[in-house]
Amino acid sequence: MKVIEVNIATLKMFQYSSLEEIQSCDFKGFLADYALEAAMEKYTCAIKEGEVRCENDHVRKDGTIFPARTHGILLEGGDQKLLVIISDLTEERAIQQQALEAERKYRRYIDHTSEAFTVLGSDHRVVDMNENALKMVQYSREELIGVHAMELVPPEAQESTKNVWAKVARDGHCQ
Repeated sequence: MKVIEVNIATLKMFQYSSLEEIQSCDFKGFLADYALEAAMEKYTCAIKEGEVRCENDHVRKDGTIFPARTHGILLEGGDQKLLVIISDLTEERAIQQQALEAERKYRRYIDHTSEAFTVLGSDHRVVDMNENALKMVQYSREELIGVHAMELVPPEAQESTKNVWAKVARDGHCQ
């Protein structure tokens, strides 16, 4: 299988400087060795079914491996040409990792604070609570997830709670 045409983004993604340079490579060289077998199965699937989507680790010219999402579409005609769209997932994966780390940090904070801590969604339903909050209301986490927060507020405090929520929505904070 040979590379016929690429755009500038593909040249940059794989760190090649010209179409001729990238055409001199076998497409298998663009995949991590451990991803070759699965990629060949996907290629066969694309030929049979006309389309395939997958994620594989690809290899740049300098040998660095990067995650990528691939969408292959069989082109009309009898010569089994695939239009392949490759998206570099490096940045997306880095963002996902940052989000996981932020979640772990947030989790440690709410689990170890001495205060009762409740997380509400934009619809004012309980998303999470720490152990101190659960002890205060004497319910389990499972019982409270999805409950509207107003159900946890005593009737005499509901009006002032609504006012606080309105102030937070308007100003972004409440003091």
